[in-house]
Amino acid sequence: MFINVIIPSTLNKTIKPHVTRCIHSLLKSSRSAKIKIRIFVVTTKNKTSPQLSVKNVDTVIQAPNQAGFAEMNNKAIKQTIHSYPANYYLLINDDAWIATTFFKEFKKISGSPDFIIPLVCKKNKKQIDSFGGEYFNSGYAKKSTGLKNPTTVAPASCLLIKTEFLKRLKKIYGYIFNPILHYYHEDVDLSIRACAVGTKMLKVKSMIAFHMGSTTSGKKSYFVMYHSYRNIIWVMIMNWPIKTLIRNLSNIILVQTWAILYSCIKYGPVLYLGIFLDTYKHSSELVTYRRKNLGSFPQGFEFYSVLSKYAFRTRQGWKIKFF
Repeated sequence: MFINVIIPSTLNKTIKPHVTRCIHSLLKSSRSAKIKIRIFVVTTKNKTSPQLSVKNVDTVIQAPNQAGFAEMNNKAIKQTIHSYPANYYLLINDDAWIATTFFKEFKKISGSPDFIIPLVCKKNKKQIDSFGGEYFNSGYAKKSTGLKNPTTVAPASCLLIKTEFLKRLKKIYGYIFNPILHYYHEDVDLSIRACAVGTKMLKVKSMIAFHMGSTTSGKKSYFVMYHSYRNIIWVMIMNWPIKTLIRNLSNIILVQTWAILYSCIKYGPVLYLGIFLDTYKHSSELVTYRRKNLGSFPQGFEFYSVLSKYAFRTRQGWKIKFF
């Protein structure tokens, strides 16, 4: 059993201690479980290898300067998938780390599910950061913080994907993570396309990881809000069938209205104006991806199987159903 681990990171000074912690946790868990792993750090930062201060990194992969999370993962997978054969890929954020028992619990899994979704806790270990993600019929996506919530999204903060399934996704769609999304919601897009071709997702609450969350950009920064709100719209443009869009138009409009008002309070009208202009600028690319994705969905695929019957879930866990 071999696992290739990919850690996308800017490797800034504030981030390097988190990367070091992540790598040490991977090594400790793999040695305890007697599982062989290879660790690949992919970054946009030049000349990073001597500065990493961790000897057990197999390769530091150089991504293009403006690459986002999606492009960095794609680059690392492309560069390693044939040169370093493995059963699974573990994608993990640079500010995440795993429990010592993580790989021991992995070895207990029977069969070979395409996606394995661990229980990701917050730093204090008492709160859930994510256990899968919910995709609502308003287009809004949210990490699930409940153990029993039905989910269809596999958060990429810590996610195991079978290598053969990655190859299958690349063959069907021509890419794994959608590079146009850059940062945020790239895992929502991936999950939709994976569900369409019949992926097997397994959630394992005994496989525990931890996640700081938005260490680089800040949890409520302009960068995070801009890319999150923009990509909610872009994922719908690229993946939602016309019938699904029309049927849920009221829910979409209500949630988008809330998002516009909230963003205006935080940053004024400039944020959503930028989103509209960005969407117009990339309209031809978005339409191209839409044609490719919808054309690749099997005839029997019911898009509603990906969506929650609710439009939103609050921080307190209340489910909201508009129409």
